[in-house]
Amino acid sequence: MTSDNHSDKADQAHSESPFARIEETMKNAFEDAGRKAREKAPKVKESLDGALVDLAYGIAYGAGFAATFAREFVPETVKESVAKGMNAGQDAGREASSRVKEAVDKRTKPDEPSTDEALLI
Repeated sequence: MTSDNHSDKADQAHSESPFARIEETMKNAFEDAGRKAREKAPKVKESLDGALVDLAYGIAYGAGFAATFAREFVPETVKESVAKGMNAGQDAGREASSRVKEAVDKRTKPDEPSTDEALLI
């Protein structure tokens, strides 16, 4: 559609009702915007794809560089301390998870009174 067609339709709509012209103009604007968005979408998508690829590469490069540099630069005693700390953290996490699971299991079993219920009896 050309802008002349839009004007012709809008003029016809104007003679029909007071809001018909506004409705027709908004409809035409919406259709024009949709058409232009469809035309531009492939270029925008291509640009975003390229940016995401560059970003992913940069993140992977940075992580790889930092890990390799740390592995080569950090003294063995520090590496051992980090490993011990990680293991201790994992053990503490497992223990906490186990405690939470036990507490949830106790609360979800209706047959056995919980310690709170036993105190009330």
